Amino acid sequence: MNPRLGIACLAAFAVTAFVVAGVGCSKNAGTGTVPVPSPSPSGTPGPDTIYVQNSNQILAVRRYDNAAKANGFVLPAARLDTGNVSNPDVIYDPVSDTLWFPEASSPNTKILMWTAASTKNDENANVVIPFPNGEGTATFDGVHHLLFVGVDTGPTVSVFANPETMTSSATPAATITLNINDPVGNRPQEMLYDPGTDRLFVSDNGTEVAVFDNFGTNAENAVTSMSNPTINDDREMTGLFSPDGLAYAPMPSDQLYVGEQRSPGDVVVIKNASTFSGPVSHSQMISGLSKPGGMQFENIRDLLFVYDTSPIYVFKNALTIHGTLNSLIGNGSVHVINDGSAVQNEGFGIALVTSPIPPSPSPSPSPSPSAAAVLRHHRP
Repeated sequence: MNPRLGIACLAAFAVTAFVVAGVGCSKNAGTGTVPVPSPSPSGTPGPDTIYVQNSNQILAVRRYDNAAKANGFVLPAARLDTGNVSNPDVIYDPVSDTLWFPEASSPNTKILMWTAASTKNDENANVVIPFPNGEGTATFDGVHHLLFVGVDTGPTVSVFANPETMTSSATPAATITLNINDPVGNRPQEMLYDPGTDRLFVSDNGTEVAVFDNFGTNAENAVTSMSNPTINDDREMTGLFSPDGLAYAPMPSDQLYVGEQRSPGDVVVIKNASTFSGPVSHSQMISGLSKPGGMQFENIRDLLFVYDTSPIYVFKNALTIHGTLNSLIGNGSVHVINDGSAVQNEGFGIALVTSPIPPSPSPSPSPSPSAAAVLRHHRP
């Protein structure tokens, strides 16, 4: 997967009006003292947290709070050190507070794992699981408690059971071969599991996104029966241009966002994704991007986070978003998040922790006449 092998810094972050000393466009830029992230100040963080993988000098996953409102250069609240120059997915489970980092691009890859991840800062993974030939793509099924991890040697996915409690000796409980009907390429580039529909979306190294219904259930059956099945895709979304990153707006919206790695890159929106089959029309899309990689859809505030090699774009009104990047920036539909230190992010993987919208505080009721009388009676 080319985007996972290390990407040179692009000048796309220049769309903001800020200038930071030491920020450059090569891996030799920003050689001054790099501020070490410290935990967030005390108090309630703003809405949404993102974990962002970086392969530029500081090899780490950086955590940014208040991501739904952030705009400009933002210092990370914490970082988890990876020591890895590839650009894999970042997978986070807020229920168990576990983060997984499936390395890519070498025969001796590993799955890095942090437990109690939200409490960690400037720490290496506390669990390291050997996983040779990792593709760098993974997705988590919190319903069946399964972690699906792709390999770069073929269209196969390793299934880890109860991944929240894995140790360094963990091995796959099953291996599933994905039968994707794409003559151009059938190896998974990116996977996205939707727990609400038990459906797996897979972008391949060809021109399609394949859809697998009942995938979590089938994977659980494979684990239980200790088998290694081949599973055919149920439908294909065809006519895509180097599809990679995926995000999904769940039911009833049922929209799939697909990052296309052509030049220039774009994000195409596919409606009725659960049943869609056939050629993609490209009638709704965000064009003018660089190399859109990892993406996350935020269902509460209707936001789409797109990690475009270096900057992270936050698109508002994501369900109806359409247009060029420059026009969307011009009309205020986009926030841009850049790292506020001397070393910009370069990478692919991004994970989102959605914060619920707090209820509006209710006004204090006025005292009833009788209550007021009682208060007056007891007032000195």
